[in-house]
Amino acid sequence: MFVFGVAGTRFGWVNAPAILAGGGGSLTWLLFKGHPRRRPAAWAVVGIGTVLAAGLWAVTPPMPSRLASYVSSVDLPPGTNLVQVMDFGNALCFDYCPSVTLRYHIPGTPDEVERGLIDAFRSDGWSVEPAPYTSRLHAVSSDRSKVASFTINPRYVGEGEPDQTPIAPPGYVVVEISPAENPCPPGTPGC
Repeated sequence: MFVFGVAGTRFGWVNAPAILAGGGGSLTWLLFKGHPRRRPAAWAVVGIGTVLAAGLWAVTPPMPSRLASYVSSVDLPPGTNLVQVMDFGNALCFDYCPSVTLRYHIPGTPDEVERGLIDAFRSDGWSVEPAPYTSRLHAVSSDRSKVASFTINPRYVGEGEPDQTPIAPPGYVVVEISPAENPCPPGTPGC
């Protein structure tokens, strides 16, 4: 449940208990066939599975599907097309923890798109400001538990490497949105 990140998916709070409690209880029910303590054993396994699933849900890092859901309520400008979902990392945080970047094609000029994105995030209750030391914009949810950074017309040029900068069709702008949990929510010591 932890290694594969099942508890950290968008519906992990349902999937983890269904697998651990439901699956474990059903297996116990089958294994204790004809045993006088069949029902209490199955209920005990269901209870343990539920507690274990809740604990796993609390400690498993959010997987890309859950991260992407953080910005699903934002009404992006009309004509926006999701063209690519790039997910990285794993639940064990080997190399790095799970992250997701959503690449969109949005109609308009870069300035129009920027204003449209700021308005869309603000109308959903997010606060938006320029990210320090970068050309990105940084948004924080109203409850300050989630963040999202977005880059308009990202550039990916490495020295000695071919240009991998994404290109949008005429009249569109490439925008990359990267939602995440706030690494420093209110009340966290040292923030």
